Amino acid sequence: MTLKSNNVLRHGRFVGIAMFAAGLVFASPSADAANKADAKKFAATNKCPGCNLDGIKLKFARLNGADLKGASLKGANFSRAELKNADLSDAILTDADFSGAVMEGINLSNADLTEAGLERAFMKGAVAVQAIFIKAELEQANLENANLAGANFSKAELPDAVFLAADLSGANFTDADLSGAKLTDVKMPGVILRGADLEAANLERTNIENGDLRDAELGRARMQNANLKGGNLSGADFRKTNIMAATLDGAKLDGTDFSGARWIDGRKCGSGSKGLCK
Repeated sequence: MTLKSNNVLRHGRFVGIAMFAAGLVFASPSADAANKADAKKFAATNKCPGCNLDGIKLKFARLNGADLKGASLKGANFSRAELKNADLSDAILTDADFSGAVMEGINLSNADLTEAGLERAFMKGAVAVQAIFIKAELEQANLENANLAGANFSKAELPDAVFLAADLSGANFTDADLSGAKLTDVKMPGVILRGADLEAANLERTNIENGDLRDAELGRARMQNANLKGGNLSGADFRKTNIMAATLDGAKLDGTDFSGARWIDGRKCGSGSKGLCK
């Protein structure tokens, strides 16, 4: 190892070395000179806001604190990379791969992650306000304490994802798969869960006031002490769901199926309990 390399490592300026060691290349062999120039700039500085890095491969790379605000990273590979406290706000990340990546404290506000892969990604404390996760894969992703207000998760796959104490105010989960997800103590007033699958999910003490849960699947979910005040639960499936001590004031329950559910007063609802516990 050269003296120069020793000095780089000694001062912690390992970004470019780590990235090239992980294979900083483009998915397409026809990447133009502008892309390569942007990649070289990023390797040297860990910063490249607004750059074109489509298809870049950064698997296992250490990119903590990276500045990629507004960059185009379509189809980029960040699998198992470290992106703690990185800034990818306003970035285009469609079809990017973040599976198994460590993204604690990352900023993804207004970023487009349509059809991105984030399976098992660790995103505790992430900020992704108004981000787009349409049809994204987030199975077993950890979004504890994340700020996801206004984010769009329509048709996203989120089974067994963790959202403990996260902010999902006004988020859109239309037709999303949240089966088995952990949503305890989550703040999600005004959330859209229409047609979403929340079977066996944990929503204890969650605030879903004024939420849209029409036709949602909540069978066997745990919703003790949840706030469903003013929500629209029309046509939703609450069979065998525990809503003991939950708040339903002003909620619309037209056609809501509570068969076998544990009612707010502790009673077990009988078969055929539609719109009310019988």
